[in-house]
Order: sequence, then C-alpha cells, then structure tokens
Amino acid sequence: MTVHKAKGLEFDTVVLPWLERTVAPSSRQLLYWAQVAVEDALRGIVLASRGDGTEGRRGDALESWMRRLEGERSDLELGRLAYVAATRARRRLHLVGAVALGRDDEGGETVEAPRRNSMLSLLWPVLAPEFEAALGRETPPERASPETSRPRRSAPPPRRLPQSFSGPPPPAAIRPSALRRPRTAEDPIRPQFEWAGAEAIAVGTVVHAELERLGSLGRDVPSLVQRPEAWTDALRRLGLPATRLPGAVARVAEALERVAASDLAARLLDPSSREAASEFSLTAWLDGEFVTVKIDRTFVDESGVRWIVDWKTGSHEGADVDRFLEQEVGRYAAQLERYSRVMALYDPRPQCVGLYFPLLDRWKAWRA
Repeated sequence: MTVHKAKGLEFDTVVLPWLERTVAPSSRQLLYWAQVAVEDALRGIVLASRGDGTEGRRGDALESWMRRLEGERSDLELGRLAYVAATRARRRLHLVGAVALGRDDEGGETVEAPRRNSMLSLLWPVLAPEFEAALGRETPPERASPETSRPRRSAPPPRRLPQSFSGPPPPAAIRPSALRRPRTAEDPIRPQFEWAGAEAIAVGTVVHAELERLGSLGRDVPSLVQRPEAWTDALRRLGLPATRLPGAVARVAEALERVAASDLAARLLDPSSREAASEFSLTAWLDGEFVTVKIDRTFVDESGVRWIVDWKTGSHEGADVDRFLEQEVGRYAAQLERYSRVMALYDPRPQCVGLYFPLLDRWKAWRA
C-alpha cells in the first residue's frame, strides 16, 4: 500500500522499497504565492507571476525565490512521509534502495550520493555508511583491474512458444476447483452467531491474545494477568467505541482473574508441557481440498495424549451450566472434528479435544 494509506496503521515488519526514486519536479506555475512574516506581529502575502521568458527558464529573481520556497516545502513534506512510513513498523524496518557507483581519484569504486528529492537522499546521512560497508564486502579485490575482471555473460535469447501451444492438463489427483471453493454462511465448520456483537468479538480477541502470552511465559506472572491499560488500547484498536470500553475491559479482567486462580487453566497453560504451543497453525489435504486450521492451545501430557484446546469466551447466566456446555460442544462439533482430523495427520498419538471457558473456568471435552 502507499504511505498515505498506511497512516494510522502498524505492522510487525515494514519494507520501504525504491528509496532512490525521486519526486517529480514541479513545473513553472502561472502564479506563486506565499505567506511571510513582515514583522513580529504582522504577516503578509507575497505574490509572483511567471516571468515572460526573457530571464531564462528559471525566471526572474522573485520567481526563483518562490520556486526555492516550493522546493523547501517539498523537502519538508518528503521528510514527513519518511517519518510516517518508518514509524509504521513495530519490530523490523527494511530500507531498500540503490545508488550508482563512481570512481575516486585513484580509480577505485566509490558510492555516489543519491539524487536530490529522493527519500534515500533524505536518509543518506545515516544510511551512507551502510552502503559503503556493503560495497567493501561485495567488491572483490580484482574488480578494479580490467585485466583480471571476468567478461559479463550475455543473457540467453528469449524462446517463443508456438501459437498452437497449450499447457499440460493437471494431474487427476488434484481438483483445482476444490482449492478455491468459497465458504458460505451455511458452512457448519464455523458457526454463525447473530447475537455475537462487536463487543463480544473484541473481548474474545483480547482474551485469546492474553492466553497466548500466558501460555508462553507462564500463568504466575502478575504483570501479565492485570494489564487494563493494554487491554483498553487493544480494544480501542479493534474499533470498540469509548462508551463500551469499561464493560469490555471488565469482562477481560474477569476472564483472566478466573484463569489466574484456576488449577485447570494452569495445566492448560503450563509452558513446560511437552510440545506446548499457542495459535498453532496446520495445513492439510482433507476431503479433496487444502484446509488450514489454527488451534488455540495444544500440548502433550505425561501419558502421551495430545490435547487440543479451543478457548471460548462465552458466559452463561442461567443455572443449568452443564446443559449450556453440552450445547456449545454441539455447536462446535464440526470445527473440533476438523481440528482432530488435521492434527491426526500431523501427530497420530491419542487425543483429548475440547473447549475451555475462561469466564466459567470449565472444560468440556468433545467426543467423536
């Protein structure tokens, strides 16, 4: 995407290519204007028209001055864009650019400065040592000597296919249409809940993220259990309005407080468990199509059983909690079956598959 469209967003990795490209120079205008400070408390506007051509392509002194102001404004705007682009990165920022090579007085290769009006030129005071170091690493000692340099091989000529060419048919075992089969609202693998509003979705997303953190660092870390400010920021980024933030934060806090006090949650989130992983993704060829699943939590217990855990942040206010859990397992039975089948192709060990409800601190196993 463009830098303008990325404003306000963040990404783990940002790549900025073609930094050597220059901004198109502005053409001569019919009328220039600029606001300037005449005195400390007085401002004025300076107007200049395009010269009649007798002074040359740069125009008269006033037009040249106004064009120089436009150039300075363009440089400042380029710097603003560079700042916006670089600060989109959370963890890694890759700056990619190219420069020409020149010759010094002794005939050796040197790195030439990039052209003006480019983002690379703006960053050159910091990036120049990186380019010079790269030239020193990549240039062999004999490169500067024409007698010892190897001749550059020309690229082979292109080969044209005849007009009657047709590609080979796909193998019989692959059905391309199955690879692109669209999901529909009636797909039973992912149940649709009309009553699940934006707040429930946002709370579930934040709780999943916190459980992933606790699964990697351990449940007994107080700073990871109570993080209301971080939850508020995460819910706000998910688009939840300010009026609904307090209630959503309270639900997240309630879920994690129950997790912190639960022996069952401690077992499910134990980072020392064998082959423990959160948000574990697997892709398999299943029922004639490629299927990708993401399992909330998985590990292998002491008896060699592979656990497949799906977090569910739903709650139940009624008295018959067991019936509610049975209904939830029925809703997600097709999804859990798919998790089980895909995992069985990856790991044939016995399985224990089920749902864990942080707000209820209850586990409900699924049986095929």
